Amino acid sequence: MPPASYMRQVEDIRNIADGTLIRRTGQGTDQQALFRGADGDGIFVAHAIDLDKCTYEAESAVMKLREGDVIYRYAHRFTDSPARVKAEQVLGEWSLYRKSPALQAQMSAFTRALYAAEQVLDMKRDDTLRQLFVPLQMKFKIGKFMEKTDGARAWVELLNAQLSTLEKGDHLTYIALIPQQSSHNPCIYSAGTMPHQETHKRLDGEEFRFKPTHGGHIKCVSITDSVKTFLVDAGSNYVGRGVKTPFSYADAVVKALYRLDLGHTYIPVEGRGAFGTEQSY
Repeated sequence: MPPASYMRQVEDIRNIADGTLIRRTGQGTDQQALFRGADGDGIFVAHAIDLDKCTYEAESAVMKLREGDVIYRYAHRFTDSPARVKAEQVLGEWSLYRKSPALQAQMSAFTRALYAAEQVLDMKRDDTLRQLFVPLQMKFKIGKFMEKTDGARAWVELLNAQLSTLEKGDHLTYIALIPQQSSHNPCIYSAGTMPHQETHKRLDGEEFRFKPTHGGHIKCVSITDSVKTFLVDAGSNYVGRGVKTPFSYADAVVKALYRLDLGHTYIPVEGRGAFGTEQSY
């Protein structure tokens, strides 16, 4: 594959910064992912995509380099590219994007992290947008990759997909039903970064709707060996006490998150400590 004008060949993988979007080609291979480190002839990556097969391969993987492989990086981050607006329009016009409002923020974040804006425009020109749209369907289990699941687990799968796409510094807003009796299951729902009142409206349109007792923010503060740590507050003004929310409210949400067994670490904080006071939700 000849490199595009917006791709730069990497001569020494030791010079690649953590989190850089890289592309590996050679011997019928065409893959890209976020660089996480290197060891010998292997590259540690996150969110591996096989562009040749149009598949989302794994949340974390090791690329074993072979003779003839070439590693590239992209000249621009998606958000810094002059092609950003047009590329975002391509995603926004996709029918499954429009039909998945609760996942739109996460799908946008995934696209910005795993693709170059110029690359998305090339896909549209070459009629190869399946290299973007199929991995998105696989990652978020929508379209033809939607799993048959009962309503009681649907929101759990949605929340897990949303948390898995958050990078350090990213957050989402949530509303939750935290029952007083431990024998009853908690429910937690998010529509990305939408205000809590709008999130509640979205929830009312779902099959698994519930009446929320808590609301707040979940923010990713670190990622170590693919294990994410989140700050969790219950500081919603809409369904809560805002900055006056006591620690115990957030602690109840954290205990509910651990019951879901999604494989992350959660730290409760009082008030609106996971996000700040600059916005009133």
